[in-house]
Amino acid sequence: MKIFILLSLSFVCIAQDPPVKYKLNTPKNWNLWAITGSPGEALRIYGYAVRDSDGETFLKDYLANKIKNEEGFMYQSGDLASRTPGVADVADSDTCHVKLIEGTNKGREGWVHCSLLAISAEWKAYSAKQEAIKRAAAKKVADEKKKQQDEAAAQAEAKHRQIRAACSVIYQNTINKKVSDLTVREEQQINACQALGFYK
Repeated sequence: MKIFILLSLSFVCIAQDPPVKYKLNTPKNWNLWAITGSPGEALRIYGYAVRDSDGETFLKDYLANKIKNEEGFMYQSGDLASRTPGVADVADSDTCHVKLIEGTNKGREGWVHCSLLAISAEWKAYSAKQEAIKRAAAKKVADEKKKQQDEAAAQAEAKHRQIRAACSVIYQNTINKKVSDLTVREEQQINACQALGFYK
């Protein structure tokens, strides 16, 4: 029963999806910011916020005219989001198409300035863990390969010593014999040992 539970827990851990990769920041001095319906609008309001100290008045007007008509929506600093694959590639390089993963507007999509998109702490921790797993797996493979190489080298050395010992016996048994007195088998053994440099 315990084994089954452990296996089940292991399976759950393996099957879990990775965490959300991105979090959204807001421009300096803003607790809330808007995700817009177009890349141009995202660039415009971001530029206004970083250049104009009267951005709050502008944003209120923006909320009244855009958010009310569902052409944009708000998020809080730190809200998690995902990027929409492929969409940002065909738009302005300074804007990103995102989908909110949490917050009151969870599930909604739109455009935001790419500088406001950051890697989430959860993703950093996940990536670090995955890299550690990869390194451990690579080390295990390398260790196993070295072990096999060491074992093969040890076996080769043992065989080398065995042949050298056998050739030493053949040398001692034949060194004082005339060539004409050697058996065919002894000639073959001598030739083999000489080829290996062990007949001495």
